[in-house]
Amino acid sequence: MRLFVNSEYIIMRPKDKILVDSEIYRDYTVMSGMFKVTKIDTSNNCIDLMIIKFSDRIQLKSNNTYSYVLQALTQSKILGSYTKYNIQDIILS
Repeated sequence: MRLFVNSEYIIMRPKDKILVDSEIYRDYTVMSGMFKVTKIDTSNNCIDLMIIKFSDRIQLKSNNTYSYVLQALTQSKILGSYTKYNIQDIILS
């Protein structure tokens, strides 16, 4: 079960899984903080931001699998190289 704070945020519970379509295909284990995305497909409800909790997993479609642990997040953006990736769609599974 997910708690929708408003039309701009979604809270992911620990170990929730989401499927991400992107030009770069990777698997991520996410730490706490805010995660900026272009669009999230939640049954025709599109939102731009989501809050990621500790140990949430972001899974990107790919034949190849790579795992990363993201660094600490600021209030509004992710620190580190993850910000260079352009994530197009996130589909909750």
